[in-house]
Amino acid sequence: MMKHSLFLGLLCSLFLGVPQVSAATMSSDTYTIDEKRIDIAPHTIPLKAPPIPSAKTQSTAPNNASFAFEVSDTLIDFGELVATTPVIRKTTLTITSPQNDYAVFISEDNPLFADKGARIPDTTCGNGSCSEITAGPWTSKLTYGFGFRCDNLVGNDCSSDFTQDDYYKQFADSSRTEIPQALLTGTEGKTTQAQVTYKINISRTQPKGAYSNIVTYIASPNF
Repeated sequence: MMKHSLFLGLLCSLFLGVPQVSAATMSSDTYTIDEKRIDIAPHTIPLKAPPIPSAKTQSTAPNNASFAFEVSDTLIDFGELVATTPVIRKTTLTITSPQNDYAVFISEDNPLFADKGARIPDTTCGNGSCSEITAGPWTSKLTYGFGFRCDNLVGNDCSSDFTQDDYYKQFADSSRTEIPQALLTGTEGKTTQAQVTYKINISRTQPKGAYSNIVTYIASPNF
């Protein structure tokens, strides 16, 4: 049985017309993470992890209103992957927008990759029906790749692409100059929560390795 280990690092950014604020974290003594990369080191002497910073970013808006964006997990560990056995992980996003409309955009730095160049491609869903722009159904265990969906927990701000169960999209790939896509859009005067689901499924021919990439969220309030 072929097994793979995989980690997904997340950046969350708040764009306010001022220098970017980012959040990243460490959650294991077998790898390091910073704003640009995750280094997987499963066969080396463990590294000591630094203190874990907060994943919350916040800025003060006019009239003392506070716009805030928080990601519950800044590192996603998929563990060992087994062929034709989909693995799902979830992250909660919380947006507080007292006096501003807002949007949250999502992208990846590149497809999941391993040190020797092997990659797990972004999913194309059933019958090649999804892309970074269009969602599609992903139910078969023989459909492979990496994708995501958004579900509302509080409010109704997730993209309408995900109103149907089991609909997923690809991540916009910045290495291919694809444009980050809107994940959430909302209006002022509320706090919203949404759940992002990440899904990975690999084939029996997927090369062994420690795969990783970085998913970036950009929260943009409209001041």
